[in-house]
Amino acid sequence: LSALTVAPGVRGLLLALLGLTLLTAALVDATTMRLPDALTATAAVAGAVLAWLGGRLAEGAACAVVAGAVLLVLRTVLARRAGRQALGLGDVKLAAALALWLGAATPWFLVLAALGALAVIVVRRPADGRLAFGPCLALGAWVVGLASEAGPWPMGPAC
Repeated sequence: LSALTVAPGVRGLLLALLGLTLLTAALVDATTMRLPDALTATAAVAGAVLAWLGGRLAEGAACAVVAGAVLLVLRTVLARRAGRQALGLGDVKLAAALALWLGAATPWFLVLAALGALAVIVVRRPADGRLAFGPCLALGAWVVGLASEAGPWPMGPAC
């Protein structure tokens, strides 16, 4: 409903599809600690179409490449320091897919997702130290994305 409120018509329906995809991905990741490629691909296609409709596909593609590369480097560095994977490849792929839609707002969504993950860790310390980051990515993207869809992004370009 929030998608159709922010953007009626075809854009709203695409947002609703993306929202349902993110909800499904968050639930799957929370229960299995895996993000299915099919859901990530659906998010990427919906995000790319939304960016194309908004005339920002090139911006979104550039931000997706940058976000993916930065998170892959971070994943490698964290794995070397921790001795185990600290950031899943599914998280990297989902963040890059969402960057297609969010474009220059991508850093803000990643900050919001990281803050959400820190809040989860403070409130509920996982016994094994693992945290499903997909739900944090989904919520951060949805909040920033709907704010962006509602009007011009107030923070300006950041990617």
